[in-house]
Amino acid sequence: MRIYDLIAKKRDGGTHSREELEAIVNGFVSGEVADYQMAAKPDMFVKLEPLSTENYAVGFAKDGDTAMIDAVNKTLKEMYDDGTIAKLCEKWGEYGISIDNWVLVD
Repeated sequence: MRIYDLIAKKRDGGTHSREELEAIVNGFVSGEVADYQMAAKPDMFVKLEPLSTENYAVGFAKDGDTAMIDAVNKTLKEMYDDGTIAKLCEKWGEYGISIDNWVLVD
């Protein structure tokens, strides 16, 4: 499913399924959908208020397999060290995301 086609569908008066909306939002959050694409018809998408103010965590099964945990922690640490986390927090700060509440527990 191409984001361009989904945007064109809405432009042409169509409606999106939940799966299509998730693809658009996930594409925008990941950077696959550029800001200008979302802003091309600002009346189609509205700015949301922060969904919540609590902190979130990544949970894993307690099966003794630490390979996934190690891989996720390694990736998050690399993202923090190279400034990616700070950039994401800055980009999405208006929604309550802040580098000040970023915690990575080993």
